[in-house]
Amino acid sequence: GGIGEHSAQIRGAFLRDLGWLGMEMDDNANTQNATRLHHEAAKVRAWIVPAQEEATIAAQARYRIDENSP
Repeated sequence: GGIGEHSAQIRGAFLRDLGWLGMEMDDNANTQNATRLHHEAAKVRAWIVPAQEEATIAAQARYRIDENSP
């Protein structure tokens, strides 16, 4: 969720541990909160994707309200 979206330190710690899979993190991109976090030649890709948790919760609440309306 939001912690990976907003914390370069958390992303960096996580992505560095994925080197055995072919992850090559771009440290500059990570510290600058760029959308793409991997080096061009990396076998594994990493992106920052906005979580939008609030929109999902609101949509589910609206669905439940409409479902139970007379």
